[in-house]
Amino acid sequence: MTNEELVQKYPWLGIYDHNGNLNMEYTWLDQIPDGWRKAFGMALVEDIQRVLDQGGLEGFKLELIKEKYGELVIYTSVGNEELFRVLSAYRYISGRTCIDCGRFPVNVYDDGWMCPYCEEHKPSDSICRTSGAVQKSFVWREYGKDGEKEVTLDLRPYYKKIGFDTETEGDME
Repeated sequence: MTNEELVQKYPWLGIYDHNGNLNMEYTWLDQIPDGWRKAFGMALVEDIQRVLDQGGLEGFKLELIKEKYGELVIYTSVGNEELFRVLSAYRYISGRTCIDCGRFPVNVYDDGWMCPYCEEHKPSDSICRTSGAVQKSFVWREYGKDGEKEVTLDLRPYYKKIGFDTETEGDME
């Protein structure tokens, strides 16, 4: 899909200059490192669009996409619980996906910067910090006006979107 086609289908992927002109040379999808974009970039875009189609997020814009501590971090102008779940799932998956080629699951290596790499792409002087084992779900605590609540996110539907069979592949915790 060309950048024009992407922005036509997903207008929020467009990047505008300081004068408000749309730059078709790049989209927000291009801000995602190559391996992650290859492994789950379009699945992420489709999941964000699914949340936007549910309504209630008027004024939605992507503000920043970056790698931080070996994971994909996405900042948005507005959000809700469902968008937070989607972004959290892909953040977790990115931390176990080779940032260069998209292989999943992989280990996290540290050569001064922590990043997930497959054996082929890991820096030669790096130290393995975590294994490539993946979880079926993860839990976090949310704090809001109604107090504290525990939220569990089932990751298996997201693994399926990237072609990872949780019943037969890899180590599951």
